[in-house]
Amino acid sequence: MAVDDEMSLADLVSQKQKSKPKVSEDTPLAALAKKGGNASPKASPKTASKNSPASPKASAKSEAGSNGKAGSPKAAAAKRTSVPGKGAGKGKGKKKGGGSSDSYSYSGSYSSDESEAPKKAPKKKASGKAPIKRAKTVDDAGAGDEGGPVKKKIRNTKEEVAAKLLCRWWYAEEYQKQEWPPQEGKFYEAELLKRNLRVVGIEEWEWVPETDEKGRHKVYELAQFRGVYRNSAGELVDLRPKERCPCLNNFMKKDLPTLCNMLISAYSNQLKELKNCRYLREAQRVAKEIEVELTKIRNLQQQSALAR
Repeated sequence: MAVDDEMSLADLVSQKQKSKPKVSEDTPLAALAKKGGNASPKASPKTASKNSPASPKASAKSEAGSNGKAGSPKAAAAKRTSVPGKGAGKGKGKKKGGGSSDSYSYSGSYSSDESEAPKKAPKKKASGKAPIKRAKTVDDAGAGDEGGPVKKKIRNTKEEVAAKLLCRWWYAEEYQKQEWPPQEGKFYEAELLKRNLRVVGIEEWEWVPETDEKGRHKVYELAQFRGVYRNSAGELVDLRPKERCPCLNNFMKKDLPTLCNMLISAYSNQLKELKNCRYLREAQRVAKEIEVELTKIRNLQQQSALAR
């Protein structure tokens, strides 16, 4: 179909539409097949490039790509991955890129493992001094409250008798007849007057003045300790008789025969109390031990009486 250079665009469009075969809905499929079969298949760009000689431009581009110069994206990728001196082959570039990614992933995993691993504390430098070993201390003051090994303090005969009496002083005849501390209120009233003190109940402590019209300071009594009081300053006021206090200092002031008599009376009264104990086996065991000790103290009493 001849095309004139001076033909307008509208004429070109109408001429192309006329050249196209008209196909209607009533056209049979056999006719359409003949029309499609008569048409020669168009050659693909790849086959055309293979069969037809290469154009100068294409050869120039291929040469530029083979030389590693600016060209297609594949050539640029080959240039980035190629190794100097070994050419810029396509397969070699991929292999090198894969190896670098593998090494990178391995190094990254190795570094992450190192970062996640717990760091060991630096070892302290050993000093020239040998470590000091602490020796276990042993209580020398008799039986301890925490238990464990106990070593009795070395005592003489009098101290041993006084220590045994301190374990059961309330059974001694002297304290059975005259109780300590005294329970009579008159005794403590007299002691309070001597010290210019007065007793105030806990329930009215905050509303009572510190001193009354006679100048006596207020104190309150400790319910768990008879004869012991506390003042406003928190100081302890002990009005119990000190001369009869069952303590080691007062017992050591007595002679050995007197201490033996007190201990014998304490053992005897303790045996009487054990008869009323509900734990028969334990009471019988303790009673046997007391009887042995009672015999020893009686012999000691006789020896001290002869020595006088």
